[in-house]
Amino acid sequence: MNTLFTKYNFNELKAYKPKLTINSRIGIDNFSTSGYPLTNDKSLYLYFVPKENDFINTVIPKPESNQVKVTYFNIFTGETKEEIETYQMFKSYSSPWKGQAFVLIVESV
Repeated sequence: MNTLFTKYNFNELKAYKPKLTINSRIGIDNFSTSGYPLTNDKSLYLYFVPKENDFINTVIPKPESNQVKVTYFNIFTGETKEEIETYQMFKSYSSPWKGQAFVLIVESV
């Protein structure tokens, strides 16, 4: 975890609550299927994914490049797995370490 807290300044991050629909029945129209990430309001989104989740759904703004770097961070070993993907508005991610909690990091490229 020290690697994660060293690489990212958590003091600059805040909860991100995307507006997912336009027809809310009650109150503020923010829904999440798997929790809200922390964001710097620019290009970085960090999701903690508990081991009980088989996958996580993300909703982030479209980057200008139409590309995102996805990093899976193993909170127990510090191991990471990275890939560059084409942006999708609604995207599901599964842990490469089945049955373990992890941090999903999505960044604009």
